[in-house]
Amino acid sequence: GRGKYFRRISRAQFSVVSSTQMTVTVPIGAVTGPLTISKASCADVQTVAFTILQPQIDVVPVSLSFGNVAQGMASAAQSVTLANTGTAALVIGGISVTGANALDFSQINSCPGSLAAGASCVISITFMPSTSGPESASLTIIDNASGSPQTAMLTGTGTIDFTFSASPTSATVSRGNSVVTTLTLAPVPAGGQYPGNVTFACSGLPEAACLFTPATVLQAAGATTVSLGVSAKAPSIIPPAPRPGPGGAPWGLLLWALVGMASTGWFFLRHASGRWRYAFSLGVVLVLAGLAMACGGGGGGGGVVHDPGTPVGTFPITVTATAGGVSHAVTFTVTVQ
Repeated sequence: GRGKYFRRISRAQFSVVSSTQMTVTVPIGAVTGPLTISKASCADVQTVAFTILQPQIDVVPVSLSFGNVAQGMASAAQSVTLANTGTAALVIGGISVTGANALDFSQINSCPGSLAAGASCVISITFMPSTSGPESASLTIIDNASGSPQTAMLTGTGTIDFTFSASPTSATVSRGNSVVTTLTLAPVPAGGQYPGNVTFACSGLPEAACLFTPATVLQAAGATTVSLGVSAKAPSIIPPAPRPGPGGAPWGLLLWALVGMASTGWFFLRHASGRWRYAFSLGVVLVLAGLAMACGGGGGGGGVVHDPGTPVGTFPITVTATAGGVSHAVTFTVTVQ
């Protein structure tokens, strides 16, 4: 006949369907265990093992950091993997981004409404800051697994940036002449400001000069262009500097001194005796000899200097624009003939 069944599972709920069937509801979190059944009119006791089929979700990683991203620009996508490590289908009720800066993080995913046991899917997330400074949000997953909803933390920092380009990117110039390229700048986001006043520098071309016009772009200037002129130096010969006289005195003063000596000598020779005339003549000869030696020995450094100018060849010039600690560089290739 139909006997009475006894319950031996702690916190379980039983519902007798017939003399041969019952329904058992076990608490959430139970996975396996023994089920003992006995009948009042029979000493026979039945014990069977049960296994609970339930989904189990695993979210990897539990946080994503996008680092610094220019305001208004999209970051590279990063991924979160959602895996069902349980024994029953995972029913996904929704996947969304929530939190203070939810609108600046977007997600697309390949997850079905029901994810089979042992299966996984990928959620792809992109960060596009609408302002400068740190931002955060959460990836939220609603499902039928224990602990729902599951979340992953999303963080990133919006920065102010600018674009920088050159046109043309190459040119040919002969020595002694100049070549010009146009540099184009624009703040990011469009219509905003630069991180600071923009300054410029160039390197990579020996014996040449770079001229930026204007030399500085103001922070609030908006999109603009700058002219870069590159001058190739021609070979040249530098003549020696005028040679100083003995002791560093100019030759003009020495000439006047000689004129004075000659005038004094003429007067002296007219009135002096023969012995004094001889002595004076010898003194003049010695002075002239000393001047001649000074002229020959004071020319060490007065030779001709040859400046070879800018060498012939092809040179990639690195042109750098810097504003508020943010730098961008372009290459302008110059061929010197």
